[in-house]
Amino acid sequence: MKVYEFMEKHGIGESRVRIFDAELGKEICGIFETGLYYDCEVSGVYPAGRNTVLEVASVNG
Repeated sequence: MKVYEFMEKHGIGESRVRIFDAELGKEICGIFETGLYYDCEVSGVYPAGRNTVLEVASVNG
């Protein structure tokens, strides 16, 4: 499932999502940066307080 599909399905807004880029090995912060990952496949989901961390393989897919 892609990031935008996951957010839509679970009713999660941009302000509650954090992206973890597994290829870079770090969390991506900021709405603009997060937007770059909307078409990436989600490979993992983790709770982080009130937020949800979505793990993706890379910005290229």
